[in-house]
Amino acid sequence: MGGVMKLVAGQAKSPKNNMGAVLKKWRLMSMLGMRDAAKLVGLSTATYARLEWGYGCDAKTFLRVVNWLAQEPPCIAE
Repeated sequence: MGGVMKLVAGQAKSPKNNMGAVLKKWRLMSMLGMRDAAKLVGLSTATYARLEWGYGCDAKTFLRVVNWLAQEPPCIAE
């Protein structure tokens, strides 16, 4: 049942959401907590968390996230 949509808390959740994985990786590479990342993106912590957990969003929120991700990636100390 890998391709079947699951119902979680009354909302459809895709089994795999790449945007959520990218957001989480970016946040961790930036050494940010969810609250700080949400603030930088311009979203509420709850909305940011839902995105990271794989839930969808409206077009305005999607564009806000894409614009944030389009910035220079965080530096990683070697």
